[in-house]
Amino acid sequence: MKKIAVVVATLMLSSAAFGQKADGYGIPTNSINIQASDGLGETFMAGLVMAFAQTARAIFKQDPNEETTGWMPYLTAGYDYHFADTRWAIGGEAGYWNIGVRNKETGVTSYSHVATLAAASKIFYKPGGSFKLYGGINLGVGVASGNGDNSFFPAFQINPIGMRLGSERIAFVLELGVGYRGLIQAGINVGL
Repeated sequence: MKKIAVVVATLMLSSAAFGQKADGYGIPTNSINIQASDGLGETFMAGLVMAFAQTARAIFKQDPNEETTGWMPYLTAGYDYHFADTRWAIGGEAGYWNIGVRNKETGVTSYSHVATLAAASKIFYKPGGSFKLYGGINLGVGVASGNGDNSFFPAFQINPIGMRLGSERIAFVLELGVGYRGLIQAGINVGL
């Protein structure tokens, strides 16, 4: 019984070590990204999507009786698969953002929500070492809901520059770009 337990433990540990090692670049083969961003992309889209009409008025102060409350950063969770011995990674991402608008006269708060689902691609400009530079593109679909209406829209995010600082197991990430997540995104990348 002890021999079986030792064999199983050895196989589990060796498979975990093999799954972590991607190549000589020190990029994990499989990783999870958890990020928060400024949500400026959604604030901009608020003026473009009909379901966001009330939110846009509050943000741009078109109605003095409404004020923005309950704003939160755009939150995303994603998965990356890095192809061994290459600079490429692909994956996917799901995101969520909301904002509340309170009418000062009535005291009623209404909420607008955005959810996105996108495919992601990255290329590493500087793949070696503990400091890595990369760029990426996400393409997908989003749904904006507010005031009882749902509106679907194409979702895109272009990040020409991103950095990953840390070990293969866990790293801090910072990205600059334009799209549904906004201009600045920060978070962690965890190798599986």
